[in-house]
Amino acid sequence: MKRRFLVLAALVVLAAVGWSGFWWFAADRVALFLDDRIEQARGGDIAISCPGRQIEGWPFRMEVSCPRLGLTNANGRIESGPVRAVALAYDPRHVILEADGPIDLRDSVSGIGLSARWATARASLRMREGRLAAAAVSTQTPTATLSGLPLDNGGSQRLAARQMEVHMRHSPRDTAPDGADLALTIDGLALEGALVTDSPLDGALLLHVRDAASLLGATWTASSAKCAPAAGRSPWRRRNSRSAAPGSRRAAH
Repeated sequence: MKRRFLVLAALVVLAAVGWSGFWWFAADRVALFLDDRIEQARGGDIAISCPGRQIEGWPFRMEVSCPRLGLTNANGRIESGPVRAVALAYDPRHVILEADGPIDLRDSVSGIGLSARWATARASLRMREGRLAAAAVSTQTPTATLSGLPLDNGGSQRLAARQMEVHMRHSPRDTAPDGADLALTIDGLALEGALVTDSPLDGALLLHVRDAASLLGATWTASSAKCAPAAGRSPWRRRNSRSAAPGSRRAAH
């Protein structure tokens, strides 16, 4: 009995050591992959900064955190708050992203700026054969302010919503491998500035992209993408605040 216990304990220790070695190897590969992508971006005149980057999550998760993310090129700079990417060590094809915000963007040529805030922002990415197969993004109480616009009100436009979601997947109805379906839903959209809404709007927009290599693959061919909104439905409608229950979701008509 004692011998069996010792054998079992030895097997557990060996398994733990082996798994730990695998995790540290995988973490090193992730770091090399990120460094390689940063170098590739630099070759395309895009500087990516992530000071204080950390890779954590032992023993079962692989978590990459960046206290502050920055992207800079000749046209301007994008800065964001803390960003985290998490995947299970044994299922790296499913990645969960979280961003605390804010995001600030400034175009150095036009002088137009964008500042975005939110309560929570999460994204789920699923990979297949090295390509993005499906994605979902959800934000709670997002707000965005555009500044520097050529408008009479001082060049400012503000947008705010209760919730916004974006979903994307490979289209099952498309025989081409690059067909994709996209769905955008916004609840409680309000505009302030040059464009003003009398009451919040709820909306849904469905798109089918026949050639989505620019969205789902590694090759950027945005000029070839063709989008067509779903026919027969108006994507936006005004919400009646007197009949809408708190927290309820409304489909577009």
